[in-house]
Amino acid sequence: MEFTSSPLHKAQVFWRGLLLTASLVTYGTSPTTAQVTVEVVPPHIVEGNNVLLLVHNLPAIVPFFHWYKGKNVDQRNEIARLVIPRRKLERGPVYSGRETLYPRGSLFFQNVTQKDAGVYLLRVTMENFDEEKVSVQFKPVTLPFIQVTTTTTTTTTTTTTTTTTTTFNDLDSVFLTCFSKDMGISFRWLFNGQSLRLTNRMKLSHNNSILSIDPVRRKDSGDYQCEVSNPVSSKRSDPIQLDIIGEWGLHLCSQVCSCLMGVVAGSILTPWDGKNRLRRPGSPVLSQGELCLSHLMMPFCLLFSSFKKQMSAEHGSTHL
Repeated sequence: MEFTSSPLHKAQVFWRGLLLTASLVTYGTSPTTAQVTVEVVPPHIVEGNNVLLLVHNLPAIVPFFHWYKGKNVDQRNEIARLVIPRRKLERGPVYSGRETLYPRGSLFFQNVTQKDAGVYLLRVTMENFDEEKVSVQFKPVTLPFIQVTTTTTTTTTTTTTTTTTTTFNDLDSVFLTCFSKDMGISFRWLFNGQSLRLTNRMKLSHNNSILSIDPVRRKDSGDYQCEVSNPVSSKRSDPIQLDIIGEWGLHLCSQVCSCLMGVVAGSILTPWDGKNRLRRPGSPVLSQGELCLSHLMMPFCLLFSSFKKQMSAEHGSTHL
């Protein structure tokens, strides 16, 4: 079938990070046994993808189709109309050149954008001039993001495809907050791609948007995500990776090395007592075996000192 007007351009509509779903409401006075319905294909629409509002249960002859943006019949919000007897396609005020209306009333969108969210109304006029109306509503859920905080560190993830890594010390208190622009949603937390199992060190806020870990331990290291959802759609944040280092172990090792290095330094400045022993006025005696052990530990302590400086430079830690 050809129409007198030029063919519609395919809709360009962009929704990156936006997830849409459709709820269907039908009403009308059609005498037909089967009510006209509209199927959203695919049912979950991601920003940048295409969607078809596919019409079902039409009688053999339907002279007129009208599509509107909004829930009411309003010519100011008409997208397009199809007049079959005149073989004519008429574009409405809100037609953007991004929509395609097919001969059996289905409406196609290409490259969906956030601006397309809302209610769409199809008005079908039968051969006997009875009318039937079907409305479809897109319900968007936007991409959430996570902010991680402690008393000393704040790191915010962005909506990128890479994982953000944040390093904390063992026994710190860590708070992960899930942010979303949407209302009336539920929050859920995931750890390494699986639903998070809470431990006795973990707590959730009243709406589950904040996860607190107090104290955090090395076994809590891994990827964390939050998921937001409404009754018909959901969206997960990009992962943020927590890297927990064992500060208490490094601190203990630091104390041991400091003690040994002090003993060695003291031995160098202390004269022999003539019995293969070292003595310093007012100090305990250090045997040759103890002195040998101290000297053997010196390279390890120097290596640890270098490692400690490197860790401080990389993570800005002042606790080592």
